[in-house]
Amino acid sequence: MSGNLENGFQHAFRQEAEELLQELEDALLSLEEVPHSVSYVDRVFRALHTLKGSGAMFGFERVVTLSHETESVFDLVKNGRLGVDSEMIDLTLRVRDSIRSALEAGPEEGEPSAEELELIAALRRIAEAAAHSGSEHGGSGAAGDRSSSVEPEASSAVSAAGKGASETPKYIFRVRFSPPSEVFLRGADPTSLLDELRELGECEVIAHTSDVPRLGELDPQYCHCKWDIILTTSHDEDTVRGVFIFVEEDSELVIDYLEDPAEEAPRKLGEILVERGDVSPDAVESVLKTKQPLGRMLVEQGLVTGEAVHAALVEQQRVQSVQQRTHQEQRTGSVRVDLEKLDTLVDLVGEAVTSHARLSRTVTDDERSDLSPIVEELGRHVTRLREVAMGMRMVPIGQAFSRFQRVTRDLSRQLGKDVRLVTGGGETELDKRIIERLTDPLLHLVRNAVDHGMEDERTRKEAGKPAQGTVQLRAGQAGGMVNIEVSDDGKGLDDKAILRQARERGLVGNEAELTEEEIYGLIFEPGFSTVSEVSDLSGRGVGMDVVKRTIEALNGTLKVRSEHGSGTVVSLQIPLTLAIVDGLLLRIGDRHYVVPLASVDECVEFTSQDQAGENGQRLVEIRGKLVPYLDLRQLFEIKTDAPNVSQLVIVSSDDDRIGLLVEEVVGQMQAVIKALGPLYRNVEGVSGATILGTGEIALILDTPRLVNMVTTGIVGARR
Repeated sequence: MSGNLENGFQHAFRQEAEELLQELEDALLSLEEVPHSVSYVDRVFRALHTLKGSGAMFGFERVVTLSHETESVFDLVKNGRLGVDSEMIDLTLRVRDSIRSALEAGPEEGEPSAEELELIAALRRIAEAAAHSGSEHGGSGAAGDRSSSVEPEASSAVSAAGKGASETPKYIFRVRFSPPSEVFLRGADPTSLLDELRELGECEVIAHTSDVPRLGELDPQYCHCKWDIILTTSHDEDTVRGVFIFVEEDSELVIDYLEDPAEEAPRKLGEILVERGDVSPDAVESVLKTKQPLGRMLVEQGLVTGEAVHAALVEQQRVQSVQQRTHQEQRTGSVRVDLEKLDTLVDLVGEAVTSHARLSRTVTDDERSDLSPIVEELGRHVTRLREVAMGMRMVPIGQAFSRFQRVTRDLSRQLGKDVRLVTGGGETELDKRIIERLTDPLLHLVRNAVDHGMEDERTRKEAGKPAQGTVQLRAGQAGGMVNIEVSDDGKGLDDKAILRQARERGLVGNEAELTEEEIYGLIFEPGFSTVSEVSDLSGRGVGMDVVKRTIEALNGTLKVRSEHGSGTVVSLQIPLTLAIVDGLLLRIGDRHYVVPLASVDECVEFTSQDQAGENGQRLVEIRGKLVPYLDLRQLFEIKTDAPNVSQLVIVSSDDDRIGLLVEEVVGQMQAVIKALGPLYRNVEGVSGATILGTGEIALILDTPRLVNMVTTGIVGARR
């Protein structure tokens, strides 16, 4: 019993350690972008400290040793005796990977590997060098060499937490306040207004004093200061503006809403200065080419004042601090539940949905009006239970996105390219099972964008592009589907080269004329590749076909857009979950089908006189536009006679619309999705099945696939 309990604790530790290692990696990559950030250093330190403490508790000595040695180095960073550079980030990322290997080996494997000994020795050399440098230079250490002379001042900003700070912050505001010089003569005191702002939340105030005259020339009746204030508060902009209501008319007052605290992307110093209007983009670009600390160089060249850089740094660190606090708050109050248990719960909820449908049908057929209210109430409870159970399996897709930052960084260095990954929509939620199956396809698309799509720095400059390439990974929800885009600003796809290779391989006839979209679709054919040289990363023609099969197995769709010389966009559309779907129940003869409700636009009555013809296609006029339609009776070879009046269900996928001709639209229902057997998994236009209240099995239609079949002329569009 004790052995099982110990194994259970070790399993729980491994799960927690995986999250800590991901947090460590995210913090390190962010710290590389903003090496002066105190909040990112704190995140690294906390992750290492927690790994060390928990590892010691459960006997993972190798984890403890690696964490302790790395923690000692970052303790020097926290104390300002050591600076952060790319070499330190590289070393710490290697430590992170070794800690993961030690976790997989288990606590019984106590002897460190040769690589771990090498890492420990390197960490100790760094710590000893920093300690020696500190003793020689009065404790300034390496930080003085690597950090901007104005950047460390960010920690000296005036800070106060007022009564509003106890509330959950919703907004971060940048307030730029420049009162008229005669403000004192009008009986107003700007400092009292700053005190009022402090009452609204966490407030950091930076005074701009460059216009203050020398003491002999100073007239104390006039105000020569202006202020930048970074305010984190639960109050809205109107409340903040109300503080300045009596002086706003004569003052320069700008209140900007900064990014949402839930966002994770770090904001760079240069971006903030440009956004504030303190410096031009060209000036920032020019200084960045010197590879020197941006803030210091801008001040030294007289392009911006020290106060402006100081205010931008305060803003940067305040946003990062609130982001970190929001992230921690989101993780509190949670209970770790094994995913298998959640799957079992969802399956049971699905059975409850089916049982309720059968009960409802029985009560209706037997005309038991006395039971109807009870059945309706039970239905509401089952629906609510279903929503809660499904919500427990939904997780932000940003958890998967964060893994690709490291991949992009390492791959771009390996290839000698300068590429950054920008993510967005990380808060979009998906079923955890779907995210697990999406990780490999997304990883391949990101690697493909860096390897195939992105040019080297020299080529990009010759083409008039920024030296640094950008890969974007974004997600967003649209109804019951999630849209994901992987895009790059690289060289784009060469449609002529793709078509030439396809013809050489016999995939396309020499006389065949293909649209641009059809040509780009050829890259998903098995074994297709236009790379002339095979490398460790690509050129073997393996990968993109697997991506397509995986997306289609998730009942999703995949499209490619590209502009030669400008970049490529790969768009994925994935259902939120594969467990339960809101559907529209359709009938043809004695058979029933379900179409996902999220894809249904409208239902219209249809007679034989309504159809129109053009080049032999089945078309119907809907609101002044001709829409192709598919007769499901013919598709599924149902032999019963069609009625005089049928129903046309208009469905859409992306920008395409088609009609599905059926005998009757029965009504809405919740369909518990059941997987088809091996013999039926590849049936075109069918994604699964469900059990109706009568016990009958109904097929669930694959709407995107049906739309594609009709629009590309595969089926149904011909008489």
